[in-house]
Order: sequence, then C-alpha cells, then structure tokens
Amino acid sequence: MVVTSRNSLPGALAPYFLRASAGPSYLLGSQSCTPLATHAETGGIFTINLIAGIGASFPESNELASPSHNPLKCASPFLARCIEGTISFTVDGGAPETLTAKESVFVPAGASFTYKIWSAYARMYVFAGKGHGLAEVFTAKGRLVEAGGKHEVLGETEEWNLAL
Repeated sequence: MVVTSRNSLPGALAPYFLRASAGPSYLLGSQSCTPLATHAETGGIFTINLIAGIGASFPESNELASPSHNPLKCASPFLARCIEGTISFTVDGGAPETLTAKESVFVPAGASFTYKIWSAYARMYVFAGKGHGLAEVFTAKGRLVEAGGKHEVLGETEEWNLAL
C-alpha cells in the first residue's frame, strides 16, 4: 500500500506519515490537542493525541485557577504519559500525583479529575481505547485549527463551559 498523506490524517485504516505541525489541532484555553491517530486510522481500536500547553490548571477559570476547580469526567478511560515538563493530576479527589517525563497516570471512565501544568511548558500523550478520553473535551469544546493554521490564542485564557 502506498503512503499518500503527509500533512493530514487519512481518515481511514491505511499507512500514513504525518509531518510535524501537520493535521488539525483543537485549542482550549492555554492548551492544544493534536490527534495523531483516531478511530478512523486504527480501525476503531484506539486513539492517540498530543496535548501541549503552558503552565496552567485545567480546566481554567478566570476567577480561580486551581487543580481542584471544576473537575472533569470522561466517558472513556485514558492513560496520560508526560513527555516533557511537569504535570499534576488529581483523580477522584485523591492527592495530586506529579508526573515528569516518562511517567503516566491512568484515569478510569467516569472518574472525576483535574490536571495542572506546573512547568512553563509541558506535553503529554493521551491514549484511549474505544472512547476518546481527555481528547473528547478538546474536540467537543475547543476551537479547531486546521493544518498550517496559527495557534494565535495559545497562552490566553478563554471562558468556556466544559459540561459534556
């Protein structure tokens, strides 16, 4: 099979090569989520997304930026693996767990959670099975930026309603 896509996801189960900064991203507050493999590319088996951002709580609030403010819940479980920076996760009201490069956290389906980027910049991969995990928040509530688009709002705080 010939690899035909270099700048976007193929949208089907096929080999592909994805260049740096290619494909869509979803911007939400000071963070972006870039799909690297969706259910379309994996035959419905899993998804992989790259989330990057600057030091901030998630979800953010103009009134209060705290790791325990407005916890989220995702319909599907996911695993987040820090690849750069320092990120803390609080799951189901437990103590915050701090991740640095090569460390992971698993968040079960329906668990309430928040996370905070403590370093100036951080990146993490988010892996999910049949669902979308944390990426569902970005795709449902974020602003789509197509390949080659500018992330002009990255770093600014926006107000949003994260109820899914």
